[in-house]
Amino acid sequence: MSTVVSFAEQFKSAICRGIELAEDSPDRYTIDVPFMFDDGDHYVIIAERDGEDWALTDEGHTLMHLSYAMPKFNSKRPKEIIDRVLRMHRVENERGELRKLFKPEHAADALFGFAQAITQVMDTAFLAQRARVAQRARATAALELVADSALPSFRTDFRSIVASAGRRWHVDSNYVHPRHDPTGLYPVDARVNGVERAQVLIFAFSNDTECQLATITQNRWREWGEQFRSVGIFPHPDVVSRDVLTRFTDVGDERPPYTYGLEDAYRYLPEVLESVLAV
Repeated sequence: MSTVVSFAEQFKSAICRGIELAEDSPDRYTIDVPFMFDDGDHYVIIAERDGEDWALTDEGHTLMHLSYAMPKFNSKRPKEIIDRVLRMHRVENERGELRKLFKPEHAADALFGFAQAITQVMDTAFLAQRARVAQRARATAALELVADSALPSFRTDFRSIVASAGRRWHVDSNYVHPRHDPTGLYPVDARVNGVERAQVLIFAFSNDTECQLATITQNRWREWGEQFRSVGIFPHPDVVSRDVLTRFTDVGDERPPYTYGLEDAYRYLPEVLESVLAV
């Protein structure tokens, strides 16, 4: 019984707020995460005992959903991309069921990597659709191109905004916390720090998935005890659904994050940095 209690306590203390753990049995827990498939169903993530360790499983739901949007996902090129994603996150495909072994003390990292793997597997259908529209005769080349260059102009504008607004301060791009996050699982698009402990985390998101990952990263930083203000910047309001953006802004408690489209960010980001970072 002590092992079960230890697992539940370790898991709950490791994961960030906003993620619920429900006990189905002593050896099985359902994890409620704020991620959804395109049809509105939430990701299915179960933690269950696997010998001496524990495993996260989707019980086959991810590839089932992928088959609805992309019936031929097992063809050569999509399969290669999916296999590469799973290897990167150390997730196994066991006859259509995605599984990842972990130890309770590493629950947060395992859960974050598993959710990322599901998201990136599902993105395969979106990338394939974009490739067919862009150039049917060269679908394979377009598929990988889209994966590496989604909305490049937005990212360029984002970097320009941050560099201009933060010229008085120290700006770190693609920042990871050197002590709490040595493996780089919770990157921040830009971190601006002023005097003493004052710091601003700036996230760029052009879709629901990127906004959801920014929400998880914010939560994780607060679990580490870090003090910061955060800013979310997006190309235009339509790229992020209202519910997803609300979860991002809810993280800040009494000091909610700022959110801006590109035009407003040019205007207001310098004021935000000045108010937070100036002595």
